[in-house]
Amino acid sequence: MPAPTASTRIGLDIDVTDLIAAKLGVTAELVPVTSANHIPYLQTNEVNLVVPTLDKMSFARKVSDRVVVMHARRIHEIGPPAQIFGAPQTPELRQFLAAFDG
Repeated sequence: MPAPTASTRIGLDIDVTDLIAAKLGVTAELVPVTSANHIPYLQTNEVNLVVPTLDKMSFARKVSDRVVVMHARRIHEIGPPAQIFGAPQTPELRQFLAAFDG
């Protein structure tokens, strides 16, 4: 793998964003956000998607109107947070969420 450059996009959040964009048939435009500005960006439609890391799942549950769950580079579930976190449809997501509950 070549060394990253200033213009190279790397990281799990980038991979997830690109996969979601491909599934939606669009090209992702990345907007750097911070803890302080991501809520205002969502509220003003400056950004339409925040890809949180695992430690931010409670944040995603509170502020998202739609959650995308991926496993093994495949989208497994898409839906509102109440459905995704409250009534997961796939065994992978049920197992994953059980690990955080226990």
